[in-house]
Amino acid sequence: MLLEHAYHPGRSGRNHLRILADGAGIPESRADDMLDLVGLADAADRHAGTYSLGMRQRLGLAGALLGDPPVLVLDEPGNGLDPQGLRDLRDLLRARAAAGGTVFVSSHLLAEVEHLADEVVVLNRGRLVTAGVLSDLQERGISVRTANTAALSRILEEAGGAVRAGADGTLLVRGLTIDQIGDRANAANIALHGLAPQVGSLEDLFMQWTGDPEHHPVSSAADKTEKEVVLR
Repeated sequence: MLLEHAYHPGRSGRNHLRILADGAGIPESRADDMLDLVGLADAADRHAGTYSLGMRQRLGLAGALLGDPPVLVLDEPGNGLDPQGLRDLRDLLRARAAAGGTVFVSSHLLAEVEHLADEVVVLNRGRLVTAGVLSDLQERGISVRTANTAALSRILEEAGGAVRAGADGTLLVRGLTIDQIGDRANAANIALHGLAPQVGSLEDLFMQWTGDPEHHPVSSAADKTEKEVVLR
């Protein structure tokens, strides 16, 4: 994205985009269209140097969208945006992906990534940790609640499932679907009090993937970890 030092602070947001459009051979009218798209129409004639961080992010996004690129690459696009701005950004990027475009996002805001991403590539200190469809990576198993945990565990393990007892008395089952678990419990006359997919948060999963024992900020640029997000 075009960040805070990629514009002349004495130029208006509109003039900044018009200069970019002129240099790229893009119709000048695209500047106003993009300002409206990112929510800066009312501030288009203000000096860009007076913009807040969130407004500068919006201006950078407008510049990135000027040429209507089929592949959009953004670095921390949500930085400085308020909750409504984050929602607007999410809706805009998802709309581009739904229209057939591809959006790559590098971000440390894992909670926002969960709302935004279809696929993730996780890099830790320059090393590929994992990649895949986010919903598949988050699926940790099936949570099962029953009063007869011992009998059900044995039945499910015999059916090929991997069963682990949780601290709260529930069973976490992998390798079997909800239907398969329910059918086997019913055939054995075992009452189930709860049966649902268990999904891990992206933050918790990231800590597992990277082996970081504590949730703490990275202290140096050399240790910086990037999460690359792909929307298709």
